[in-house]
Amino acid sequence: MPESTPDHHAVPAPVADTGDASTPGRTRILDAAEWLFAERGLAGPSLREINEAAGQRNASGVQYHFGNRSGLLRAIVERHMSVIDLERHALLDQADPVDDPPSPEQIRSSMALLVVPLADRLRTASGRCYLRIVEHLVDEPRASTPAASVAEFNSSLARASARLAAPVRALPPELRDERQNQTTSFLLRALADRARTLDDHLDLRPTIAHDTFVSNLIDVLVAVLTAPPSPATRAAIGPPEH
Repeated sequence: MPESTPDHHAVPAPVADTGDASTPGRTRILDAAEWLFAERGLAGPSLREINEAAGQRNASGVQYHFGNRSGLLRAIVERHMSVIDLERHALLDQADPVDDPPSPEQIRSSMALLVVPLADRLRTASGRCYLRIVEHLVDEPRASTPAASVAEFNSSLARASARLAAPVRALPPELRDERQNQTTSFLLRALADRARTLDDHLDLRPTIAHDTFVSNLIDVLVAVLTAPPSPATRAAIGPPEH
C-alpha cells in the first residue's frame, strides 16, 4: 500500500480581500495569523498586518474576534490541539494496557500514541504552520499564550505520558525530568523542522517519506527516553545520597 503524502503545495498565503462573505472573518484571521506566526515568530507580525493579510476591512477585526495577541494564539492552539487531543484519546481508548515494567514493544507503542496525532499535522499546510508555531511557543514563552490555557486542550497528554512513566522511573532520579524534557524538545523541534522543510522546498521531496519519518522519530524518542546512563554520566551524578 503506498504511503499517503502531505499536501506539499497547499502553503498558506496572505488572504486577498475578495469580499467573499462565505468564509467567516474569524476563520480568515486564523488562517492568516497561522502563516504569519509560523514564518515570523509570535512577536513578528503586528495585529494590523494580520488583519490586513486576512482581508478584513474592519481595522479592529482581530481585537473584535480574539481580544489581543494572546487570545489569537490561544485560538490557534485550540483549533489544532483540541483535534489532536480527541484523536489521541481515541487511540488511548483502543490501546492495550502496559505491563510494569513494560516490554520494549509496549514502550514503542506508547511513544507512538504520543507522536502520531501530532505528526499527522504534517499532512496539511495549516497543520504544518501549527507545528512551527509550537516551536515558537517553546522558544518565545513571554510572547506565548499562558501554559494553563494550552493544557486544557491537551488532557490526553497525561494519559499518554503515564504509559511511559515506568521507563523514566528506571533512570537515576537526577535524570528523570531532564530525559522527559529532552524527549519533548526533540519531538517538537523535529516536527517543526520537517514542517519547515515541506513548506520551504515545495519542489523537493523530503529525504524520507512521511510514514518512514514518523516511525524513525518514534525509534529515536524511545532511545532518548530510555537509554541507560553511561558510566561517565553516573560518575558525573555522583554517589547516591543516604
